Amino acid sequence: MEFDYQKYWEERYKNGGNSWAGSYWENAFFKARIINKTIRDDNIKTVFEFWCGDWNNLALYTGYDSYVGYDISETAINICKEKFKNDETRSFTNKLDSNKYDLILCLDVFFHIMDRQE
Repeated sequence: MEFDYQKYWEERYKNGGNSWAGSYWENAFFKARIINKTIRDDNIKTVFEFWCGDWNNLALYTGYDSYVGYDISETAINICKEKFKNDETRSFTNKLDSNKYDLILCLDVFFHIMDRQE
């Protein structure tokens, strides 16, 4: 039977689930240290992230001028829009664009988008 990862993530967020351990605690802080150092050291101004999830990792990123978060889950997008509604440097979408970015992030996504269960 085919595993519908888009449906899975939409339902997970809709039912109050989060982006899993990779977006929390030590894992999140480890990633943020590396990403923030890269942003600072390489003078990154624009960031695009595939699968921004529930916002927890994003809350730890600093130093850029603009961030666009993409996710397949409309619920995740709405959660992020609400969380960062007063932050004009961050926007969220479920549509891919052809803009150019200084940094494109794709963290843990390959663990979460399997097409089938084994």
